Amino acid sequence: MTPPTQWVLGESEETLHTSDRGEVGVIITALIAQAQHSVALAAPRLDHPIFGSEEVHDGLSHLPAAHPRNTVRFLIEDNEFFLHKNSRLLSLCRRFSSYVKVHRIPAHELPFTELVLVVDDSGYAHQPAIDKPLVTACFNDRARCRLLLRRYNEMWERSTALAEISALGL
Repeated sequence: MTPPTQWVLGESEETLHTSDRGEVGVIITALIAQAQHSVALAAPRLDHPIFGSEEVHDGLSHLPAAHPRNTVRFLIEDNEFFLHKNSRLLSLCRRFSSYVKVHRIPAHELPFTELVLVVDDSGYAHQPAIDKPLVTACFNDRARCRLLLRRYNEMWERSTALAEISALGL
């Protein structure tokens, strides 16, 4: 695998494949750290240790602070895990409630068994089956991002916001 210092969002066209959880974390962190406009993430649970890391939190925090049109969207299946185990992401959602949104994956999509991350419509990480560790990622593949975002946006439109976020802390 190419060293992370050579992965540039919107430029690096190498498609990465990994089954190593540590490498998946490095890829996700690198994608989020380079985000300038948008992050769209869908997963059953945000239980990979990387989602609670300071690096991911900092990467996500800079987006809403940088420009009012920047967005961070999470589609999740397990809202209880999110509300009780992801304190960094939960605090980010509360702090930037107009820009960081969390929705519950629509019931007809359940069980949702993949991880999809799309950053700035150009970079992605995709794990088609959560129970199989293979992840594919690329920092510059707008065509693949369009396909992933089409399905993501369809689910987003049919999803419901997690009301518990505002009820618990705002």
